[in-house]
Amino acid sequence: MLKLEWFNQPIKKAVAAQPHDGLSEIPHLLPKQTVAELLTPHHSFLVQIEELAGLAKEPFNGLYLAAIQRFARFVQQLPASEVHHHAGPGGILMHTLEVSVVALKVRRSYLLSETGGAEEIAAKQDLWTYAVFLAALCHDLAKVAVDQTVTLFDRNRQQQTWDPWNQFMDEQGIGYIAEFVPNRTYRLHEKATPLLTHKIIPSQGMRWLTSDRGIFARWLASVSGDLENAGSLGQIVGIADSQSVAANLGADDSRMPSVKTIPLHEKMLTALRYLLAEGTLPLNRNGAAGWIQGEYCWMVSKRTVDAVREHLIREGHTGIPTKNSRLFDLWQEHAVLIPNGDKAIWTASIAGEGWCNELTLIKIPLAKIWTNPARKPEPFEGRISVIESNPSAADDINDATPNDSQTDSTFDLPANIIDSGSMEFDFGEMIIHESNDGNDEHLKALRDFKLDEQSNSAGLSAKEPADQVDDFFTWLQNGIRQEVIKTNQPKARVHVVKEGVALMTPGIFQDYAVFKEGDSSNWPDIQKKVLKKNCHVRDGQGLNVVKYQVTGASKSTTVNAILFEDVSIVFAAGSAPASNPHLQKAT
Repeated sequence: MLKLEWFNQPIKKAVAAQPHDGLSEIPHLLPKQTVAELLTPHHSFLVQIEELAGLAKEPFNGLYLAAIQRFARFVQQLPASEVHHHAGPGGILMHTLEVSVVALKVRRSYLLSETGGAEEIAAKQDLWTYAVFLAALCHDLAKVAVDQTVTLFDRNRQQQTWDPWNQFMDEQGIGYIAEFVPNRTYRLHEKATPLLTHKIIPSQGMRWLTSDRGIFARWLASVSGDLENAGSLGQIVGIADSQSVAANLGADDSRMPSVKTIPLHEKMLTALRYLLAEGTLPLNRNGAAGWIQGEYCWMVSKRTVDAVREHLIREGHTGIPTKNSRLFDLWQEHAVLIPNGDKAIWTASIAGEGWCNELTLIKIPLAKIWTNPARKPEPFEGRISVIESNPSAADDINDATPNDSQTDSTFDLPANIIDSGSMEFDFGEMIIHESNDGNDEHLKALRDFKLDEQSNSAGLSAKEPADQVDDFFTWLQNGIRQEVIKTNQPKARVHVVKEGVALMTPGIFQDYAVFKEGDSSNWPDIQKKVLKKNCHVRDGQGLNVVKYQVTGASKSTTVNAILFEDVSIVFAAGSAPASNPHLQKAT
């Protein structure tokens, strides 16, 4: 049993409960707390960590407890996220301790080793365990530094911004207010974490961790977000992190302690807030998922609930309805959205500078999404015009209706067009050549590929959908998720580039035509409809097709692509892979 002297000392609860008298009237102010005050509510976590570490008391205190105490002092009562998991005061401390406990439990089922030898496994067992613990403890460390701005107050109400790179909060003030940085850089905290670990890991712990370069490299990759090189260490922390997040958000996960049940409509709203905050569902531009006007946010109906569902499933939630209509009904029943008569769906024309799209949308009050008015995005500078629709149109939840009034985008392929489907990209030796080998097998896989239950239940079938463009992108997203449609690989139709995501033409449209109709002859019509939506990026001369140079060790060639700046159009709510360095925009 863990015995800590400061747990036996009486705690002055008044100090922890409210700030200094001179600061008590400042809204949302949190008082600085001592390490004992911060960790007392989490005593059970500390006991479990000591038992799982398997060390004697003295080394445990010097290696594990010292790091926990420094971490608690560093993060104080800051939240783990703005609108997602552990978003309340003290959230990041609770989340991190939960992840540490679960990671140490999961570690027991792994034989961690660089060589696989029995002697090495036994000799390095405790060091691997310590590396797992430190990776869990530091996995979100830099979030408080790069995702939040902390304003500190001293006894004279003088304020200054916390400098997390050089000081602890209690060195600069006696109370603080935290605000999340708008337009945050995605996953920046992972890159920044190594810069802060010296404030958390005691010197003897760092000496031990760096005594084995292989283990140290795995640990460094894990805390930096480099899961490819983190190996099992990264897997363990990822499992623990997912379980903690899922439990806090009410996901069905029997491996975590029971938590208060959260209604599904609230889970959906939390997911929507997160997707908007992270930029997964972009706003206020051509190809966006939503637009702000007045006191409402107009979200593309199917794209939004598909992204919300996928996010919840990825977090471990179960029992999510597969029919979009049921999800719309849930939000309508709980007044999350503004109905259009007795329907959830609106049809409206969204017009910006040089573009206009007719879409099916849901209308959500801004206050439902952004509870803090100061965090609301800027309004859309274009025009949103509601279109009266008949009842059957209101029931259509496949997203968009073709807008015949839009200017038809011309598509002029040069005579020397190269079909990406007839090329191999060997990114090892980068030998590029034209070939039709393997194409029949590829097309057979596409014919056999079926949309998953989720998409089928949303109304997509072999018959002509209400919007073929929407059906094309749903097919593309599901194909990528099920790894039937490859990305950044030899013969791949989809490549992530630094400008966005490039769809190789005409190959990708031929594949879709084969899937829908059994042959590829109708691909120009499909491509024309996609271009008509005007969500793509034209080249410098205004042409729809953007040329990319594929460069290898000894050869290079030019391919043609349809370029989309918004990668979420292709990758839905999932994260896009890194850009393919072998494809560069031709000049």
